[in-house]
Amino acid sequence: MGNLTAKLLTGTTSDLSQVSATARFIRNTYPSETATTEVKFSGDLWQPGSNVAVINFLKRQGIGMFQIDGEVRINGEIVPHAMNGVYGKILDDSQTGPVKFEISTSTGQTAAFTVTPTAPIKIKSINGKTDAYEIDMTKDLVLELDNPNGSAGTPLRVALLADAVGTRAFYDLGIFSARDRLVIPAAAFRHSAPPNAKFFTFNKGDNWLLVERFTAGPGNEPAVGAGQIISQSWDTVPVMLNGDVDVIERIEVKGSLGDEDDKDAVFYSLNKPNASYGRPFSSGKRFAIGSLSVRGTLRKQTSTSSSSTIGNTTTTTTTTTTWQFPELPDAFWDQLLESLHNDISTLMHERYGVRLVPTAQVVASPM
Repeated sequence: MGNLTAKLLTGTTSDLSQVSATARFIRNTYPSETATTEVKFSGDLWQPGSNVAVINFLKRQGIGMFQIDGEVRINGEIVPHAMNGVYGKILDDSQTGPVKFEISTSTGQTAAFTVTPTAPIKIKSINGKTDAYEIDMTKDLVLELDNPNGSAGTPLRVALLADAVGTRAFYDLGIFSARDRLVIPAAAFRHSAPPNAKFFTFNKGDNWLLVERFTAGPGNEPAVGAGQIISQSWDTVPVMLNGDVDVIERIEVKGSLGDEDDKDAVFYSLNKPNASYGRPFSSGKRFAIGSLSVRGTLRKQTSTSSSSTIGNTTTTTTTTTTWQFPELPDAFWDQLLESLHNDISTLMHERYGVRLVPTAQVVASPM
């Protein structure tokens, strides 16, 4: 997103119910030499190796950002609007406790979020080396990490740089549970997260490896349309990335039960994203269905022709077959979706031990 476009998409509001807010604590920001789009747009707020508190406001509905008509405070200090709905503050090294974000508008609305810093993370070695790091994407990646007491099992994100659609960012190699020796199988490189992996993959040659410990959860603030709090600790080192891999985007299966011209034929199409986006059900025990729909062809028409000639007379016969789905009341489709949801819920629990969040609870979620 260019500067001009971002400015055009940034409005001003004093109504917090129209806002989606994300409050973040970031420990040990990565070097400016990474040249990410995030560094480019952060300006003076980005100081490598510092701890930063940031809150940004997006539009709850539609696309765009909000500047708050009022005041935003971080640990009691008023902070100015930096750009594009972002407010931030570089913290002193001594500030290692919870960070408090307070918002007050010109109309008297108030809201507050508190983010507790997560434990730091440190890369000790990569593939047995303590400098001049090299990563071969055809081989397992072995990381030796420094995890403080009490941080074992916390989620870790491992990422590499990729240039995609005019931006540079860190894209996930995977999410793992923290341990002192982390072995990432070579197959992870074939299931990378950059968008449209057919054209965009991790940058080969000079690159940077980021390891992030993180916590994330909802910011339960009634005055705000939606809220989220995130705490991140980073360690980032330069690496030389080598090796050629065939990236898997998805697995897709299509077919039909019966001849395609048969009115009773059933057509099916199944696809599963790669492992970066389509995680195994074994990774959790409670899931939510974000969208469930039934799609179909309501009308289909086919034509066949045959000709025969007797003497100087040619006769052409055209047969047109039309399949028309009957119109049904909305109550029928509502009941069908309810029945499908119940069947899916039963299957997921019996086969995978997964319980689905009730639909009413999903719909009511502020996120």
